[in-house]
Amino acid sequence: MADPAQSATQRIASSFGAQLAVHGASLMAILLGTRLLTGQVAPDVFGSYSLCLLGMQLAGNALGQATIQHALMRSSAGSSVSIPNRFVIIGLAILGVLTSFVLILLAARLQIWATCGLCLLWTFVDFHLRASIALLNAAGRQGLYTCWTALLGPLSLWSAFVASCAFGPALEWLVGAGCVSSALALSALHATTKTPSVSDPKAGPGLSTLMTMLPVAGLVWVLTAGERYMIAWLGDLEMVGIYAAGYALATRPILVFCNNVALPRVRPEYYRLFASDPAAASRLLRRGVMVTATAILAGVALLTLLLPWVIGLVLAPAYHSCMWLIPWIGLAYTFWAVVLFAELPIIAQGRMSRLLPVYAGGSLTQALAVGFGVSLWGVLGASVGVVLGMLSTLALISFAGRRP
Repeated sequence: MADPAQSATQRIASSFGAQLAVHGASLMAILLGTRLLTGQVAPDVFGSYSLCLLGMQLAGNALGQATIQHALMRSSAGSSVSIPNRFVIIGLAILGVLTSFVLILLAARLQIWATCGLCLLWTFVDFHLRASIALLNAAGRQGLYTCWTALLGPLSLWSAFVASCAFGPALEWLVGAGCVSSALALSALHATTKTPSVSDPKAGPGLSTLMTMLPVAGLVWVLTAGERYMIAWLGDLEMVGIYAAGYALATRPILVFCNNVALPRVRPEYYRLFASDPAAASRLLRRGVMVTATAILAGVALLTLLLPWVIGLVLAPAYHSCMWLIPWIGLAYTFWAVVLFAELPIIAQGRMSRLLPVYAGGSLTQALAVGFGVSLWGVLGASVGVVLGMLSTLALISFAGRRP
């Protein structure tokens, strides 16, 4: 009899090369967009823009992804794929919008109410865009999901660059262009793609599971975005811009490979396999971790060796002081990639509550380490603090996964 894990691995590998090629092209567009945008805007404006993006994406990336993870679990239980209730997604969007609005006001120190209003609108549009795209993955429509995620990656950078060329490098133009481009993308998605129907609320994990996943998603956002708010609080927006440029160069390849290529293929197969053969699911997970971690470590090592050449190619001269942040951030996100795989068994077992202390502990460790590091060594200290935060998260989730 064929090994179920081997069969799942073959299904994953069947379209892996095509997805890697598409997202590789998307990554090139992201890096080119970063070079063009950093050549147009000063570090303080880039810092403000990055904080606006982070605040906005609390809704789309954190709360929105929690609903999609929930939908995926329901799919493995045999129900059709969607969010349990349309009122739930609207409520989550409003919650994310309001929270993001507060973050934008406080952290970016904006005095331009028009910009804040645009951010509010962009957040709502972005939530529905990202949720709609992620549902394609949950429904098994990998081709469409791959194309849309590849388009979404460079969209905000290129729209901001075009706006800065047409109207000037002011923050309100960058944010307005992002809002318009996301709205156009959302309209195109709904015009060309039929979204999955609402699922049966009695099949699979219920609303209480989703409510447990939401604070976990919020803590993940704190862990992966909070250090830039710490830098803004303890330093200034120029420091945020320098750090954000280094962060983009170090993490974009990792996140594109892990979030857009590896995990979307492994996660559905793992959940389906776990329901029928947990031992085979464990073998599949080990293979996924080994391939992903090896590829990321090799990429980080190569980037470090070629760093002087790469940074001159990808970032404008005003941002070159971020050079020595990049190996530290790359190492931190290697740990993070393993964490994303390590949480799959906990989610599959329905033990979401175990993730709360994991991400709370990691976020607290990172906040303390980043605060201490920024006070002593500036943005370099922040990058070292991120390494400690991610390493502590990996240790905590490894312990949580081994508990009976």
